[in-house]
Amino acid sequence: MRLLLDVEDSAVTRRTPEAPARVGTVAAARLIAVAGAEADDSQADWIQTGVRDALAGTDGGPDAAAD
Repeated sequence: MRLLLDVEDSAVTRRTPEAPARVGTVAAARLIAVAGAEADDSQADWIQTGVRDALAGTDGGPDAAAD
């Protein structure tokens, strides 16, 4: 949770949600949801970007986790 809400480094806040988003479990979704609820506006934007990028995959197409 501390990495998702890192106040010192927005790059950490942006990159951290990618792994749980790719895992796609209920626990991972819950972790991201709780972080989103506790995040300030800037952190929430970075968390959303990280999730969106993880689900889009590296080639811009859908990732297996998004199926």
